[in-house]
Amino acid sequence: MPKEIKVQEGRVALTPRGVQRLTRQGHKVFIQRGAGIAAGIADHDYRATGAATLPTAPAIYRIAEMIYKVKEPQPAESRLIRKGQLIYSFLHLDYRKGLTELLMRKKCNAVAFENIHSADGSFPLLRPMSDIAGRVGALTAARLLQTLFGGKGILLNSMPGAPPAEVVVLGGGVAGSAAAQTCAALGANVTLLTEHLGGKLYAPNLLLPNITQRVSTQRNIARPVRKADVLINCIHWLPQRGRYLVTKDMVKSMRRGSIIIDVSCLTPCGPIETSRETTHDEPTYVRHGVIHYCVGNLPGIVPATASKALEACSLPYAIKLADMGFEAAVRSDKALAAGVVVARGKVTWKPLEELFGIAYTPLAEALAPTSVVSGSRRASSRTARNTDRSR
Repeated sequence: MPKEIKVQEGRVALTPRGVQRLTRQGHKVFIQRGAGIAAGIADHDYRATGAATLPTAPAIYRIAEMIYKVKEPQPAESRLIRKGQLIYSFLHLDYRKGLTELLMRKKCNAVAFENIHSADGSFPLLRPMSDIAGRVGALTAARLLQTLFGGKGILLNSMPGAPPAEVVVLGGGVAGSAAAQTCAALGANVTLLTEHLGGKLYAPNLLLPNITQRVSTQRNIARPVRKADVLINCIHWLPQRGRYLVTKDMVKSMRRGSIIIDVSCLTPCGPIETSRETTHDEPTYVRHGVIHYCVGNLPGIVPATASKALEACSLPYAIKLADMGFEAAVRSDKALAAGVVVARGKVTWKPLEELFGIAYTPLAEALAPTSVVSGSRRASSRTARNTDRSR
């Protein structure tokens, strides 16, 4: 486990508890020195549970068969990846053509946390981070409304003689439900905009009287956005959609000092036309008098909580990968197989073909012995030639 180097990313993939479980299985665990400091974990805590600590990221990448981390490899790390190495982390390759091509060139294997999903359609590794992002987004909005940060100087909740803040949340998934629940619990009036009414919501308190759920039509979005003190976007918006739910004109209609929190901003092609990804070093900017906060790794600023939540759901798959090896593990577990985005340097997640024009290879074919694949292709060529002759 190398130290995370993305700005203000304090999470770790492994806590001492996880190290202990892996070492009990007979595996060797190497942790980069200082990796757990932001999450409140000292190097000696890792060593006490069986890990060895190494001084640098190159030392980790040089020795490891599996790299187990939180965020996608940053440019400085990418060059360290070796052929055949397994990368197990959040990757979000649908926004990262360059990283996708690098993983292919390195002929490595990559399992994306966010793509692992169960037969019921749930995403067990993505869910807790989305939940935290929604909650942190709501609490960040409450802070940015203060005049100290350029906001309107209002509280989310009401006071005698002062009405509560008006909050609009886009998306009724895990992050949206958490954001709506948190804002409502703080006393704000919340309008939750979802694809359709009666869909699956993820928080029992969404039936609170100060939450109103509406279908996210253009009209239903424009009217509450104009009145909103806070707009929180929690929709994962793929680049190919090519349109905006919240246009620049809608943002212009918001009052000066209003807040936009874009929890899901990973690209300029998100659902809000004026959003662009920011970092914790420079988290906000102002467009049309509206404060935009578009940090892509919100859970990273509550690393002690987020690390434990992430490890709880990612560790069982990590143990399976370590015990069985990459190929046997993904063949035995459909949920884990769904997380494979690159295998032996070949793209095995079809959306990347549609997004970037990169050839897609089904996972079973990517993992097939070379001789079998070559033989199959030779047989196909012979069949084609025989067909041509029959014409």
